[in-house]
Amino acid sequence: MIMGTAVQRLVRTVLAQADDLESLALTDSLTGLPNYRAWQDGLEREMSRAVRHDEPLCLAMIDLDGSR
Repeated sequence: MIMGTAVQRLVRTVLAQADDLESLALTDSLTGLPNYRAWQDGLEREMSRAVRHDEPLCLAMIDLDGSR
């Protein structure tokens, strides 16, 4: 029983670390805002939703800093 508890604790720790890493991968460290990767993921998700529901999708993009 003790081993099971230790494994459960380890699994919870690993899952929490994975969530932290995902957050770091999708957030700009300077501003705390979603980064380009997060934007791409969101766009892909919305495009899939539009196709799945047979709905139009409109996209407007403004590049404020010229980085992309």
